[in-house]
Amino acid sequence: MKQILRHLEIYLSLAGLAVIFGVTFLLRPFGYDSWTVAAITASSVGVLHGMIFWLVRRRQHAVRLETIREIQHMLKDMINNQLTVIQTMSHMHHADPVETAKLSNLVNRSVGKISMALQDLSDESLQQWKKRYGLLQERVTDSTAES
Repeated sequence: MKQILRHLEIYLSLAGLAVIFGVTFLLRPFGYDSWTVAAITASSVGVLHGMIFWLVRRRQHAVRLETIREIQHMLKDMINNQLTVIQTMSHMHHADPVETAKLSNLVNRSVGKISMALQDLSDESLQQWKKRYGLLQERVTDSTAES
C-alpha cells in the first residue's frame, strides 16, 4: 500500500491512460468517432484525477498540521520541564559556594538539554516522546474532550 501511495501520480496516470484507450477501443465497434470518445474520456479522467489529487493534498495538509501540533506540544512539555529546573534552581541563589556551583551546573545542563531538543527535533524524537508520554496525552485529550 505504501508503494502505491508513494507513486500515486504514476499509477493514476497509467490507469487513466488505460481507461482512455480501453473505452475508445470498446466503443469503436459501435460506430462512435474514436477521437471524440477519447477526448470525452480524457476530459473525464482529467477531472477525476484533479479531484483525487485535491483530496490527497488536503489529507496531507491535515496530517502535517496534526504533526506540527504534536511537535509544538512535545516542545512545550520538554522546554517547560527544563525551565522549571532552571527556575527552581535559581531560587537557591543564597546557598553556599558549593551549592552555587551545583546550581550553575544544573542550569548549564538544562540549557544544553533545551538546545539538544531543538537540534534533534525529528519524526523519530516525536515518536519516542509520544511513547514516553502517551498515557499522559490520552488523559489530557480525554479531559479536554469532556470539558
